[in-house]
Amino acid sequence: MSMQLDGVHKGRLTLQNKAGRIQLVSMFQGFLDRGTITVHEAQVAHGLLNFSAGYVNGRALRVTCQELLRLTKAPGPSTPEAIRIFCVNSLEALRALSPRVLCVWDSRAPIHVFIDGAWERGRAGIGAVIFDTASGESWAYAGLVPESLISRWEADVGSQLICQTELYAIVCLRWALASTFGHRRLIWWVDNESARYGLIKGISDSPSMASLVQAFALADSKAPSYSWYERVPSFSNIADGPS
Repeated sequence: MSMQLDGVHKGRLTLQNKAGRIQLVSMFQGFLDRGTITVHEAQVAHGLLNFSAGYVNGRALRVTCQELLRLTKAPGPSTPEAIRIFCVNSLEALRALSPRVLCVWDSRAPIHVFIDGAWERGRAGIGAVIFDTASGESWAYAGLVPESLISRWEADVGSQLICQTELYAIVCLRWALASTFGHRRLIWWVDNESARYGLIKGISDSPSMASLVQAFALADSKAPSYSWYERVPSFSNIADGPS
């Protein structure tokens, strides 16, 4: 991690990963072109990425590191399609990394985001209630998870999809309100612990949850924010109505 101090007198500090992203992009592009990754290559790539996947900058690479570690321990080679998807996602995460600017003069109060999901009789509803305590504005959102995505999740984990549904709601909101959430302090109120801890850790053992965690981290790389993930009891979650 390196710091740019030229803006400190203005109350601005810029943090970024050290130079080397071009080398990593070239490495993963080579994996993609060949359609294979050897155990040794996975070990080398994991060693290089592990230092970049920190809390301040690079959380979108956490899932990449997790997958590389799995590749080093896998009993056999992955399929070309699995390698392709992994490399495409990794390249997108690498290219999205940008310096993180911390401004001590930004005293705006946080945005509170209440999120909820409902999984009942094959229907996956999602909802959110948002309060911007700086502007006094508030919004409510409601929607449904696409059936095609539900089918993918069912193939991965079976019929209990509440964790995926809750995390999907968070990911959708993070992308849809990127311009609103960018460079703001966010307090996410979540009543599902699997979704909450996935966001805190930046990884998940479930492939479907890991994909959602990576999608959230990618949005945060492109429009950085300062997020805190807090638990809210289900009976106190005001996003229950919209979901």
